[in-house]
Amino acid sequence: MENLNGKNPQINYWGDVSDNYRNEIISPFHDPETERIFYSAVESIKKKNQKDRVNRASNSKTAWVLDNGCGNGYFLNYLSLNQNGLPNRIKRVVGIDFSSAMIAKAKLICPVRDGLPLSFRGLRNNKSKSPVFTVTADSAQLPFRSNFFEEIVAVNSILAVERIDRFMMFSEIHRTLCGGGFLLGLFPSNENHLEQAYRIKENFTNGGHDENTALKHVYDELEKRRFDPVGGSIDMKNGDLRIKLYSQFELEDILSNHGFRIISLERFYYPEPVIKHFGLGASNNDIYDWLVLAEKLTVD
Repeated sequence: MENLNGKNPQINYWGDVSDNYRNEIISPFHDPETERIFYSAVESIKKKNQKDRVNRASNSKTAWVLDNGCGNGYFLNYLSLNQNGLPNRIKRVVGIDFSSAMIAKAKLICPVRDGLPLSFRGLRNNKSKSPVFTVTADSAQLPFRSNFFEEIVAVNSILAVERIDRFMMFSEIHRTLCGGGFLLGLFPSNENHLEQAYRIKENFTNGGHDENTALKHVYDELEKRRFDPVGGSIDMKNGDLRIKLYSQFELEDILSNHGFRIISLERFYYPEPVIKHFGLGASNNDIYDWLVLAEKLTVD
């Protein structure tokens, strides 16, 4: 995750993807209907867990929210307008991404935007009428003071395969959240790929192949996808992109070890048109990611 000067191949990859993001990347922002389903899932998981969350630690009238890895900015408008979980507060939303190309797209999508000041002294009382700020920044080195945000969202953005990079990203989220603040995340599911492998085997078995032949087809498919079920990773785009996949117990362990509590995980299923568009799913079209809500432990 070093340097943002365009030499990082991951940055270059996502910069190229930004021109055709909706058609190239499986995400909750693929089309308006998928967005609607995703926003409904977000509101549902917040509502179900709201009674268990403590009051926000900050007494400020302004609630700061970070879209950590905002990509082309599809989530920013919703975050700036929706008050779910932060009622009666003036919301200010910051979108960051390590790809300057994606930040440029985000500025076009957001109706109101402004550059984020590099000095954050007095930022909570910022008088700007702009509800959305954008900045190019690295998730492993967030340029914000500790205990600043009431909410941080990370939608399929913590994808680093190297453990140290993921550790830094989760640590920075925890550092910059205020006590009682919460992380809303969407993470690619490792279990989902295991389930797909099982269904591939079942399809071949039901088609008349014996068990060994069916398993060979499964292993051939996994090798083609370069899916590592133990490490939890998969190659995308013909090997141009290697991403991290998460198991449920792994996410719970990571968040607990970083000081989060009231950790809630649910499956976010992508609608059938998305699955067909990307040619995924061995059967049932049930492709899902993990939708997570976790609160930063308040230290008394």
